[in-house]
Amino acid sequence: MAVYNITRKQLKEKSTIRGGRKVEGILNTFEIPVAGGFTNTYSALFTGATNEKIDTGDSFKPSRSSSFSISAWVKYTGGEYDSNTMLVSKLAAGRGAVFRGYRVQFNSEIGVAFSLQAVGNNFITQQTAKHSGSNALVPTKNQWNHIVATYNGNFSGSGMNIYINGVSCVSQSAGGDIVNNFQRGSTPNVLDLSQGEIQDTSTISIGSRSGGAGSVWIGNIDEFVFFNGELAQSDVTALYNSGLPNLATDIDYSKQFITPAHYYRMGDNDGGTGTTVTDQVGSANGTLFFMNFEEDVPS
Repeated sequence: MAVYNITRKQLKEKSTIRGGRKVEGILNTFEIPVAGGFTNTYSALFTGATNEKIDTGDSFKPSRSSSFSISAWVKYTGGEYDSNTMLVSKLAAGRGAVFRGYRVQFNSEIGVAFSLQAVGNNFITQQTAKHSGSNALVPTKNQWNHIVATYNGNFSGSGMNIYINGVSCVSQSAGGDIVNNFQRGSTPNVLDLSQGEIQDTSTISIGSRSGGAGSVWIGNIDEFVFFNGELAQSDVTALYNSGLPNLATDIDYSKQFITPAHYYRMGDNDGGTGTTVTDQVGSANGTLFFMNFEEDVPS
């Protein structure tokens, strides 16, 4: 169990009276401790077995022009990342399926990859291993890492970003076709708008691609959040909080429209038992399939 004793909120004085007239604007910005903090005890435990997943239904389905973000704390304890290891997937599964949706996956060669897809080869992606610098290309195994994927709604890989432990991959030096001119080989890293939306009616699977063999996470996932809006660096920094998670509902985000749409604390508020993962802000509760909660959290 980890007890995060202090969280912080930014208070802004937006107007005052000066010389007999009202002056608008931010005149004072400061931070104060917020009493209480919060307790984090449980995370979701995956063993890598086929059919393991957290199913949240056909819930979070942004359009290709919508800005959105995904945030999660993860610890991978397997030997190597499988080529298809999933943090989250909203894509149809099965041979011959029409693939529309999004996914965040881990791979020893591409690092963390965030992709949006609208049928066949019509997809855009960002991959951390196409960058180098102070940011780790692949999250370190057997320790907790904070992962954030963001998209600004511009139909292009240029509008996507991935953060590992608070550091932006696109802020690092870049190499490879996916970054230079935003190409995937000879294919532009841009959505073909004639191919329709990225939305479909498939369910969201956290920790796998519908439980499919070779896609299941090995280790723990905690504090999983879908956001409306593109998180800024300051938002990611607040969530990461130097390795001690902040409650996602207790942060003053950089833009008013950035809000948690669905928030899964992975056993906290559910007593660490049962098969339900309560959605803390929405109405899309998750269901555990063939897995459990564990007392192992970022600290």
